[in-house]
Amino acid sequence: MNNKRSSPQPLRRLRWIILCLSILVISLIEVAHLLQRDIFLSQLAIWLIGAAALAGLILYAFREVARLQRRMDSQLADSQLQLQRQAVLVQLSLKLAPTLHEENIANLVTQELQHAMGYPHVELQIFKRDFPKDHLPPASLFYNPARQDFLMQAGGQVLGILTVENQDKRAFSAQDHAFLNAVANQAALAIANSRLLESQQKQRLKAEQREAELRSQQRTLHMLNEITQAALQSPDLPTLLYSVARELGSLFRADHTLIALWDEQRQQPKVAAHYSANPTPGRDPDINSGDLALLADVIRAGKALAIKEAEKTPDLSPYLRQQLQVQSLLALPLITSERRLGAVVLVFQSQHNFTQSEVNLGEQAASQIALAIARVSALKAAQERAHELDALQRATTALLNTLELEALLSQILDASLSAIPAAQHGLVHLIERDTGQLQLRAVHGQTDPRIRAMKRTSESSFTAQAVRERRPLLIPDLRETTTKADASGSAVIAPLVVGAECLGAISLESHQQAAFTEADLSLLVSFAATATTAIQNAQLHAEVQKQAITDTLTGFYNRRGFIELGRREVERSLRFGHPLSALMLDIDLFKQINDLYGHLTGDRILVGMTSRCAQELRQIDLLGRYGGDEFIVLLPETSLENACLVAERLRASIARIPFSANGKPLYITISVGVASLRDDCKTLESLMERADQALYQAKENGRNRVATLL
Repeated sequence: MNNKRSSPQPLRRLRWIILCLSILVISLIEVAHLLQRDIFLSQLAIWLIGAAALAGLILYAFREVARLQRRMDSQLADSQLQLQRQAVLVQLSLKLAPTLHEENIANLVTQELQHAMGYPHVELQIFKRDFPKDHLPPASLFYNPARQDFLMQAGGQVLGILTVENQDKRAFSAQDHAFLNAVANQAALAIANSRLLESQQKQRLKAEQREAELRSQQRTLHMLNEITQAALQSPDLPTLLYSVARELGSLFRADHTLIALWDEQRQQPKVAAHYSANPTPGRDPDINSGDLALLADVIRAGKALAIKEAEKTPDLSPYLRQQLQVQSLLALPLITSERRLGAVVLVFQSQHNFTQSEVNLGEQAASQIALAIARVSALKAAQERAHELDALQRATTALLNTLELEALLSQILDASLSAIPAAQHGLVHLIERDTGQLQLRAVHGQTDPRIRAMKRTSESSFTAQAVRERRPLLIPDLRETTTKADASGSAVIAPLVVGAECLGAISLESHQQAAFTEADLSLLVSFAATATTAIQNAQLHAEVQKQAITDTLTGFYNRRGFIELGRREVERSLRFGHPLSALMLDIDLFKQINDLYGHLTGDRILVGMTSRCAQELRQIDLLGRYGGDEFIVLLPETSLENACLVAERLRASIARIPFSANGKPLYITISVGVASLRDDCKTLESLMERADQALYQAKENGRNRVATLL
């Protein structure tokens, strides 16, 4: 501050000059006048008195003028100083208005007082919020009138102290106090406004955060609602998983969303749904369970895992990181109170800083997804169980009403494949009672001709193992449990056990690995129990039927059985236009053999003769005992000419090798009549009658020969 007043030296010089000139002029005038009148000496005293009075009057006048001048100069200086202070206050007010930070306010006030007003030392101390008045710093013990503290107050609250030191160590005037108090108040007002604005900004920020939280909660509720709707509306689990992956990926704005389900049996996850925010046609990565080791750890731990920098995570599969261009990911386990269901993976192709609120939101969404998956899985399991029970009931009804074994085995496979949808083909093996060997008896859904050509089953096969150990088998991966190079897929096998006896086994297979579950195996075991009873009934029925159509002596068809099967062959031959021939054969002079050697020897000769005939015949040929020592043979797909060759081969075979009769060799011969179907012979009865007539002709022509009717 510059408060120096104007110097009075020029006025003093002017005053003395005027005074001296006045006295000189007066003196010269009076001297001249006195000299003219010759009264110089008498008037000298009067003149001196007047001159002195005039000098005194002039000095008094000039002193008053000087005093007035000084007052005017002081008032002018005060007015200028006041204007300067007002200008500083205005400028300070304008500069403080846009200033928001307390530190900037303190710097601005200090600079204005130092530079504009010339105060050598200015210090501004700002108190913290809610600073109590009774905690103000104590006053100095030594009073300094040139250094004063001014409280900064606004709204009844002390916000700080402004300390100012005057120049030239002069004491502060009342105007100085008023000005500095005004500055302190302006600074306090600016600080109060700054704090108010800061408070408003914080409140606005809190409001925005609250609004963001509300929006996030709204989005979360919307997403959870979408998940719930998807769970209620999705017809199956794959549709639900894809819908959930899409909603969750949109919620987190992830580039890829994977949902993997936990395979409890193999203790590893398997990708069940994949959603991409920017899908590339024809580029859907094939992610195997081996690439999800990190996800398996998350599922086992049951805790969310947020990875900001994927390249620094050694447990993350390089293939997965490359295929999905993973930079960051968030893995969320899908776990209910009962079991582990799987996990969700949110993949980001740019680095993402996961906040705790995002992780909490993800865990909340994962919990809801787990409940939805559990619900759909439970519903699916209930539907499958209902379907299985219905299929089991229908199969039981059908099986118990079927006594023909081959048809029954086909129905068993049809019903089991229907009850267990994961199965793609099935096999039924039965133990042959005569040999005790396991043989393939029925196949369904298998197109490999090598399978259908197999009869006996290796003792090292899974089916043989199940029969031998009499326990069901669940084979998730045939490649891991067999040495066959072409083996693949999975299988379930249930032995057919009734009481202490095992009849065989039923096995279902799939080309996919781990296609079957423990529930499938349990259902197959339940079904096998019903099937075993039905198979046993069918075998007993077949045994009774076989006894009814089998000759008890020779073991071949009796007349009834031959006629029943023969009619079918005649119908087939006529339907397809294929040839069919019949042989009627008789042992020559068999009555003499019975009379000479006895009926027991005759019976042994009959058995031996039919055995030799069977060795010369095909499996499709029918051999039966027509009555006594007469036998009949039906030759499908055989013309009359070829039938004669067969008859001759039979005759020669019987005549060539002797039979044993009471320890002695006995040569016997047979006569054979041959006939074939033709336009005037289209029934089994007519065919047998013509063959019998041809046999009669062979007898008439000398026996031990073959004869035909033209």
